[in-house]
Amino acid sequence: MLHCGGLLMPRGVKGFQKGHPIYTTRGKFRKGNTPWNKGEKGLYHHTEEWKRKMSLIMSGKKHPLYGKHHSEETKQRMKKNHWSKKENYINPMKGKHRSEELKKQMCLANKGKHHSLSTEFKKGHIPWNRDIKRIHLSPKTEFKKGFIPWNKNKKGVMPIPWNKGKSMPKEIKEKVSKSRKGKGLHPKEWRIRMSKLSKERWKDPEYVKKIASSQHKKPNKHEEVVDKLIQTNFPNKFLYTGDGKHGTSIGGKIPDWLNVNGEKKVIEYFGTYWHKPNKWRNNLPYHQTYDGTIDHYKKYGFDCLIIWKEELKDLERIIEKIRDWR
Repeated sequence: MLHCGGLLMPRGVKGFQKGHPIYTTRGKFRKGNTPWNKGEKGLYHHTEEWKRKMSLIMSGKKHPLYGKHHSEETKQRMKKNHWSKKENYINPMKGKHRSEELKKQMCLANKGKHHSLSTEFKKGHIPWNRDIKRIHLSPKTEFKKGFIPWNKNKKGVMPIPWNKGKSMPKEIKEKVSKSRKGKGLHPKEWRIRMSKLSKERWKDPEYVKKIASSQHKKPNKHEEVVDKLIQTNFPNKFLYTGDGKHGTSIGGKIPDWLNVNGEKKVIEYFGTYWHKPNKWRNNLPYHQTYDGTIDHYKKYGFDCLIIWKEELKDLERIIEKIRDWR
């Protein structure tokens, strides 16, 4: 207990509460009153025992707000009345800087302190990576003393696969083929339904933009050359839409260039690897081939012109090709 102005005040209580003899209706101390902490440097701190007691008293179902929530009106009122939201509020540290001495004092005061006691290093604890030059994520990744890696002094050597040079017998291949024939990963009805849903989604420009942005689509070097050629020789005729930023989609396919003057015309740039059969890609999907692309756009009433990678060797020829097509 503390003696303050002739009255006893419990230790640990900050200030006087309403109803206390010293507390007046105006919230001011009486004339001649001496604060109990006058002349004491620093803030008064609660004892750990007192903190634990208060924590037990106010935790769980004992807390006055247990199971309750503030209404939206209350939240807005609290937000509006917060001291930081007031018009005349000025941050007390505005335009001020802490001195080097104060910074050192704060550094010394907080040295060795952590957010939790569990993060404190115990007395005598030695870190596992002390005096280790190479730091690994875990001690498990350290090589044991005397361990020799299997590929030491072997450049480009990989273990031989167990099935190298072996092939599945024809009888087993035929059995597996017959068992899987006519069966897909999903039932036919489900695939048809998903196909319809996908087509409907691709009609939405926002969906197209979302998919294109997730794939980080952008013109490659060859498309940039073609685009510069088109914009120089045919200004205000075609717009590059291959990156999907404009949300343009024709039957689920994003054209590289689209006519902006109301004509149903598109231009596509084709690379040899992706659109011509080769030794790496023998069975190309039909929609990726020349004929498949022309037929796809024709379904929707669009005329399509395809420019091949080989044609970039002669840019004048590409200009003539576009003029003849128009």
